[in-house]
Amino acid sequence: ALRMAGTEATSGMSRKEKQRLKKAEKEAARKARSAFRGQAETLVDDLMDEVESEKRNVDAINKLFSQLAELQKTQPDGAVLKALPGDWKLAYTDSADTLNSFGTGLGSLPGTAIKELFLSLDADKAGQVSVYEICRVLGPFPNLRNKLDGSWVLQKQKKAGFGSEGFNEEGFVLRYDSLTDGRDKVTTGKTGFKVRNVATECVFVNDELLVLSVGEKGGQLVFEKEDQLAKELTKLLGKEINSDGQVTEPEPPTSLIENIAQVATGAKSPWDALFKK
Repeated sequence: ALRMAGTEATSGMSRKEKQRLKKAEKEAARKARSAFRGQAETLVDDLMDEVESEKRNVDAINKLFSQLAELQKTQPDGAVLKALPGDWKLAYTDSADTLNSFGTGLGSLPGTAIKELFLSLDADKAGQVSVYEICRVLGPFPNLRNKLDGSWVLQKQKKAGFGSEGFNEEGFVLRYDSLTDGRDKVTTGKTGFKVRNVATECVFVNDELLVLSVGEKGGQLVFEKEDQLAKELTKLLGKEINSDGQVTEPEPPTSLIENIAQVATGAKSPWDALFKK
């Protein structure tokens, strides 16, 4: 009833009655926001405690995922879209398969591993997305960066439920249309990159945490807000900033990585699996 202010329900009301109704609306909204923040802070703290623990309790993490998903449903329309933009650093994934399905998949190559992953979203609903993977190569060699670029969109999608109409979930879809690999070579859909969509569910998001469920198996990804993405990437890649403010970096060990991939898989380079056959 409180949401009826300004409609035909207020016809015949005096100005003071309408003002009282508006004040009641605002107070109810304020209390709802306060309750959401309190519950969110508690669940986020509990989840990060489990994620950062030396012995993670998978059952506890799954339970917290469910609780965050339920809390997400209480957010007003537009809250998720408003909270998503920004830079995010991966804090937890339930499996290497989930990580590889979300990013380039290059971490599955022998002799390589994903050291860090960052997700960068602009402020437009169908805006730009960049995924940065920092790869570690076996041996005394510098880290490499792979970068996926494309677009993202948030869309309501119907999911089966106990009721006759089911319920809506926040479908968060990423579309990758280009790759900048560890050799700084850019490949697009026109030059051989396999353009693809990654469908996820936005389980929960606020101003400090983003929780995603990936694919039909519901792979788990937990991201923390990252306020200094450029600095983090510079540090992870072993770059240095000189007195002139210029960034210097080592040359990528192209031949080494290509040789590892060739020996292990017979591919010409470790990026061949991402290109069209």
